[in-house]
Amino acid sequence: MSYQKFAFPVPHDNCDCVLCARKGLTEPVEDAPMCFTEYKVVKIDSEGVNLVVHDLTEAELDEFEAQNAKHAQDWTTPIKQSNWWKTCSRIIKMLLRDRDAGPFKQPVDPEALKIPDYFTYIKHPMDLGTIEKKLNACEYKNPMEFVNDVRTVFRNCYIYNSQKSVVLLQAEELSRKFEEQLAQLASLPESLIRSVPAVGRT
Repeated sequence: MSYQKFAFPVPHDNCDCVLCARKGLTEPVEDAPMCFTEYKVVKIDSEGVNLVVHDLTEAELDEFEAQNAKHAQDWTTPIKQSNWWKTCSRIIKMLLRDRDAGPFKQPVDPEALKIPDYFTYIKHPMDLGTIEKKLNACEYKNPMEFVNDVRTVFRNCYIYNSQKSVVLLQAEELSRKFEEQLAQLASLPESLIRSVPAVGRT
């Protein structure tokens, strides 16, 4: 079983899109911090020089769970009791308390803000308040759904607002704090990292 440490995305060469030019992002970052990385329990057999991977039978999986209760506990744990949900809950509360969170706590109201073209450019609106509600309603089935929604809040801001606007500077600062939290999680002790496997049997 191996884990890749979380790394920040880098700009794409010869790309002048609004995101690459500002933040080095063009697509949602799918690579999870290793404390969020799901894994699948398999059986590996050596056949000559080749390694052959087999799915475990139900009986073999039951035996594994009995022998490795610490690793298997999250498979049957309700979402709100899982380590990843508790971590996401702490992160969203931290973001909502931040002094720069004001513009991102609720959905953008184009009429109130007098920006009628907002939805012309922003096809997937998202805000921190909605994310907290989705998390508390257990709509996220894994932590990366949560992570991608948070990043969408900031990407939307980068796309729509001018580079020197106050709200974009707030988004950059809040995004930095969010990514730092994920990077810190990626350096958790392996014993704790291994206690956050897949949401269910895979």
